[in-house]
Amino acid sequence: MARYKPVEYAQGQFIPISFEQQILPGTFEHALSYTSSTTSSISRR
Repeated sequence: MARYKPVEYAQGQFIPISFEQQILPGTFEHALSYTSSTTSSISRR
């Protein structure tokens, strides 16, 4: 017989976000995102 974990409703929830609206140009996060996206696209060629 299956053993299911009890449901905990107090646990965190996922909230959808849009990185284009959250990461502002000129910040470290924007530079990191840009660098990782351009580096990965170059390596796929």
